[in-house]
Amino acid sequence: CRVLVSGAHSLENVVIDGLSIPIRDWLHGPGEDSAPITKVHWTTAAGLSMSLSIVLLSEFIKLGKACPLREVFLAPHICNHDAMLFLADAILTSDSGLQAVYLSSRVDISALRAGKLTTIDFLTKDVSDVDVLFICELVRRMPVPDRQPGVHKMLFTNGAVSHIGVNAASRCIAEQPTIQELSFEANALDDVSCMMIERILRLNSPNLKMLDLSGNNIT
Repeated sequence: CRVLVSGAHSLENVVIDGLSIPIRDWLHGPGEDSAPITKVHWTTAAGLSMSLSIVLLSEFIKLGKACPLREVFLAPHICNHDAMLFLADAILTSDSGLQAVYLSSRVDISALRAGKLTTIDFLTKDVSDVDVLFICELVRRMPVPDRQPGVHKMLFTNGAVSHIGVNAASRCIAEQPTIQELSFEANALDDVSCMMIERILRLNSPNLKMLDLSGNNIT
């Protein structure tokens, strides 16, 4: 992947399980005197192809200011957990101009970097562990600039979030003290998730003021 995004080759396209990735267009634009591509839409690939493609996308973002991408559209139900963590790491460790990532909802990367994104609101039936893992990794590791509020609320409601997402949220709250409200209303949480949440309340929530678990399968 690193060789592909380095440009040290003559390849024009890379095909992974039927998903064609226009490497040359990404780097140089789709034609002579054309501007580089600023948006990527991946909403139909699945399984291995999506995982490898996101790793490739991540290496492209790691080019920093040389990466022309500004918006990335991904279908969350076909994204791999590990690949999304790889993407989050690329965003966190590069100075690219990426402005937004679209999963179940829009993630404003620019506002998050500036510390001005106070509410992350995924009020959609499509929200899943993929969304939570990606968001929590960004919020947990993204430094909040001085005199900026940082993220106060993370709301993931009416979806299919499980104990996997809850575990990611517990780490995030433990390391990011700006978070005051957390909601997993109407998801797929069970008693295992509840045990993890108990750990959040007991050990890792110095500033947490509101936790909403209503509408889940907790006995």
